[in-house]
Amino acid sequence: MADSIVVGTDGSETAKQAVSEAVRLAKALAAPVHVVSAYQPQHARVSGAPEGAAKVRIRSTSSSGSGCHTL
Repeated sequence: MADSIVVGTDGSETAKQAVSEAVRLAKALAAPVHVVSAYQPQHARVSGAPEGAAKVRIRSTSSSGSGCHTL
């Protein structure tokens, strides 16, 4: 008897078939099924601030100037 069935999916048609088969097999063996999926995060670069965004004050440790800058 299997301890558990693990199947991966990426949402494709063949992965859906694999999940269906894993569920069928798990039922036949009275085993739990674990469905796993992984993805690669998409990174975005944000530039500028929208009109009306709050101003941010940054404290500087430099000795020249007031030590605070408004962005």
